[in-house]
Amino acid sequence: MNRLLVILSIFLASLASARAEGVGFTRIMVDDPMGGQMRVSIWYPTESEGGRTTLGPFTIEAARDAVPAEGTLGLVVLSHGNAGSDLGHRNVARALAKAGFIAAAPLHPRNNYQDNSGVGRRAVMEGRPRQISAVIEALLGDPLWRERIDPQRIGAFGFSLGGYTVLTLLGAQPEIARIVAYCEGDTDDPFCGIGGDLADHMRTALSLDGEVSTQDLSDPRICAAVIADPVAIPFSDEELASIEVRHIQLWRPEHQDLLFASAHGGRGRSCAEVKSGSRGGR
Repeated sequence: MNRLLVILSIFLASLASARAEGVGFTRIMVDDPMGGQMRVSIWYPTESEGGRTTLGPFTIEAARDAVPAEGTLGLVVLSHGNAGSDLGHRNVARALAKAGFIAAAPLHPRNNYQDNSGVGRRAVMEGRPRQISAVIEALLGDPLWRERIDPQRIGAFGFSLGGYTVLTLLGAQPEIARIVAYCEGDTDDPFCGIGGDLADHMRTALSLDGEVSTQDLSDPRICAAVIADPVAIPFSDEELASIEVRHIQLWRPEHQDLLFASAHGGRGRSCAEVKSGSRGGR
């Protein structure tokens, strides 16, 4: 993960405009487009040096509610994996803040470590990209943040199901039925064993909710993306090839104990100028 931090910072460095002495941390609540509200953790540059914030078992090297640094900065929105947390990529977020970015990570409703009741359901598979767009919209409309964010310099980071989320935001249209077909086929991909029998679970979800909306879920405000170990089965090769965003970095897993890279992150690389690498285990 340390190597990923370094390369992520270098890859997005062209979007940065300022560096500050310290890192601030705060949390806000944002309306969830699928209903209710969601928590969003934000890391950002501040002139305040030092400071620590303790949240549950984690101690974050950031000053709680410190005044954000002046200037116009790039924004990176982070999407965690299935049953993950808004703090799951806290080191990446802090590194981005040190490099001069505002980094915002939502706790995806109904698909997190506290509540995973919506896994595989439309509220999650369609909701995730809508939630990232809602975070961007909320920050651009917030009196504190709108003067500090350059709307022309917005990026996204996604891990695992967060990678699925970012691919959808970049314009690839998912078909959840593809997961059922893939896992019922000739494969021993450990991805299909999630929850015992992923194909059966997704078939039930489809019968309850139907497919993800064919309405465009992309967000053209995102001009750069880093995607790590993405869940890409819901996308056809044609959909992946249709992505037009040119600044994409893709990380595939070194260890394939949870999904096969060849069926996920190893597909659709012709869609953009992708720089791929391997990293350590999850």
